[in-house]
Amino acid sequence: MRGNPAAEVEVICSPSGQIVGMKLTQSSGNDAWDQAVLKAIEKTGTLPRDENGKIPSKIPFVFRPRD
Repeated sequence: MRGNPAAEVEVICSPSGQIVGMKLTQSSGNDAWDQAVLKAIEKTGTLPRDENGKIPSKIPFVFRPRD
């Protein structure tokens, strides 16, 4: 893979932190990397709550292979 392409994803969570959806908001330009990112998020299942015990309903993430 050339460079360090970024895939930007918006993850949608329930109040318990369960991932209920995701949307690729900016492609990295590399379909294999984009699909790998989405598959990894899907396998995660649940995100931890913050220090206040809450979790935002939508969370933006940026994934790069070399970060």
